[in-house]
Amino acid sequence: MRALALLLCMIWSAMAQAATVRVTSGEHDGFTRLVVDAGAGTGWSLGATPDGYELRLSGPDLAVDLSGAFRLIGRSRIATLEAAPATPDGAALRLVLGCGCHVQAFEFRPGVLVLDVRDGPPPPGSAFEQPLAARRMAESPPPIALRPRPRPSAPYVGATLPPVAPAAPPAPLPTVLPADQAAFGTEAIQTEEARQRLLRDLSDAAARGVVQMALPEGVVPQRDGQATAHAGAGQIRAGLDLGLVILPDQDARPAMMPDGATCLDDRRLRLADWGQAEDVAAQLATARQGLLGEFDHTNHDALADYVRLLLYLGFGAEARQAIESFQSQHEDRGIWAAMASILDGEAGPGPFAGMAACDGEAALWATLAADKVTPDADRAAVIRAFNGLPVHLRRQFAPDLIGKFTAAGDTATVFALQSALERPLAPSDPAAALLRAEQALSAGEHARAEADLKTATNDHSRATETGVAPLAVTLAAQDKPVPPEMITQIEALLHEYRGSPEEPMLENALAIAAAAAGQFDLAFRARPDSGAADPEIWRLLARNAGDDEFLARAVIPASDVPGTLQPGLRLRVAERLLGHGFADHALAWISPELRDPVGHPEAATLAAQANLERGDPAAALRLIAGRDGESAERIRLAARSALQGAPVPEGGPEAAPMAGLLASRAWEAIAESGDPVWSPAAGRVLPQQGPPARPGPVGASRVLLDDSNRTRATLDALLAATAAP
Repeated sequence: MRALALLLCMIWSAMAQAATVRVTSGEHDGFTRLVVDAGAGTGWSLGATPDGYELRLSGPDLAVDLSGAFRLIGRSRIATLEAAPATPDGAALRLVLGCGCHVQAFEFRPGVLVLDVRDGPPPPGSAFEQPLAARRMAESPPPIALRPRPRPSAPYVGATLPPVAPAAPPAPLPTVLPADQAAFGTEAIQTEEARQRLLRDLSDAAARGVVQMALPEGVVPQRDGQATAHAGAGQIRAGLDLGLVILPDQDARPAMMPDGATCLDDRRLRLADWGQAEDVAAQLATARQGLLGEFDHTNHDALADYVRLLLYLGFGAEARQAIESFQSQHEDRGIWAAMASILDGEAGPGPFAGMAACDGEAALWATLAADKVTPDADRAAVIRAFNGLPVHLRRQFAPDLIGKFTAAGDTATVFALQSALERPLAPSDPAAALLRAEQALSAGEHARAEADLKTATNDHSRATETGVAPLAVTLAAQDKPVPPEMITQIEALLHEYRGSPEEPMLENALAIAAAAAGQFDLAFRARPDSGAADPEIWRLLARNAGDDEFLARAVIPASDVPGTLQPGLRLRVAERLLGHGFADHALAWISPELRDPVGHPEAATLAAQANLERGDPAAALRLIAGRDGESAERIRLAARSALQGAPVPEGGPEAAPMAGLLASRAWEAIAESGDPVWSPAAGRVLPQQGPPARPGPVGASRVLLDDSNRTRATLDALLAATAAP
């Protein structure tokens, strides 16, 4: 155990001593930037390699971390970025470029290096275009023993030829040849030269890791550089099988999904490469000219270009029609059809199912096709692909994407998408104002959204004409009046956009605007399927509608009460119904689950009041059992009085003590309470104290008359102070 603990301590101390060199990145206009945080005191040098550049860092125990290198950039400029095996003296970073670019480097501050991969050729005399000196052999990893791949046992054409021994000495030649080539003449010389060149090229490829060498059976690789003699050393392979396995570069392999399936290649989805923003009519005319060839046969290459152009322009329906009408045979026709459906708002997984986790363009289209953001979605890939879209498609896709990531609670991605959308727009652009308004509405900031929407709608352009719909909704949410001309404008837009993706949004805006203006018939008619369940319409109805309009809509059976309304809104409708004396219909709006005294005390109190008014005091007492407060006490006393048949005094809370004495028939306490109304009455009920006086006939008549007057006055006072049953 002591030895194990010592070993662990040594490992941990070695790990703690290693310095991590983190590499981060960023995409800019015209160049891609890498930031290498190597730490102060680290030396560096940058030079060219046959396929890119190499950055060498000098320092003890350096470990390069590339986990975040491709988080925010694509592979259009930097095709491969890999760290060479670390050595005790330093580390190296190799860049393989995928474009006609060059690298410029500078030290931002001590220990922080900046590498800019810029488009175009390097400036004359750039010091970074010189190759670095060969690295020491000690830095190279030891050779790895390679095993040959299986070969078929059956013979094939061009099998290995055995060494040929000449039957007789050859005729003398003008040139003396080596002994192992004497049997083959000049052809042997040419073959040997070709063999040597091939071996040199393959050796170079093996050193770069492009191919994997397969040694003949029975050969053990030697580490001391000594050649191994074997019986087949002089053989020449005449067939096509050279005993080599060519492996694709790791970064050039297609991206994989979590289930092992292959992601779609970015070149098959990159819309930005399929058209141009200028002179759209000329592009369409040129693309259509070559669709039909001789004998009206479809030119499928021209059709592919035409469909891609339509998708670039955002014409989804036209792209699908072209695919079907001209019967495209292209392998990507299914992908194009799915992209066209997404452009038209008809989302569906299709060929993008499960590709949200891909590190490329497929992540964007899979997210657009899905109903919501999946947990494994590659956010960075979605942002990169969104940045690469043309501006008009960014505007089209932004509301859907921002809504999905907002629902997922991913504020960082939402901010990145918003920034990408705002970048090409000027602050005064009406489209930018409309975008800011949508962001303010999603955050619930109606006042800020109102100002931006007014700016956007004042432009009267095609791009912002539908902004009047969210403006009307914003005014209604703030309980501000909606002008009649705005309602007329929304009705006209709804007629124009009927059948388009904007139709539901315009229907909702028309219903809410009409309700805010008091036109409830139009409000419920604008959304015949779901208008009766719209919470905002019912809120405006409970707040603004007249009594006749309100009762005509709210007096409905319990089965017709919309279940989508929040408890607070249902109680507001029930309270107004109860105020009009519709106790039974008020209870219909207070569902049984809302009458829980613990979970919904306000609803239970309102339901108790409704039960009391409809003549069910026992139910009222059950609903307010254990409740304190003015309303609960008032309902409790009234319910007990109704159950015991005792009179109910008017006067509100201050009459509560007297009502309790009356309910318990405590006449002596009532007589002693000094109440100007109930004390004399209680005294009339109680027996007289002491022997009665015996006046004469005239005195007795006077006493009887006075007693009758007091009784009448007491009854008048009682009638005036007691609520009618």
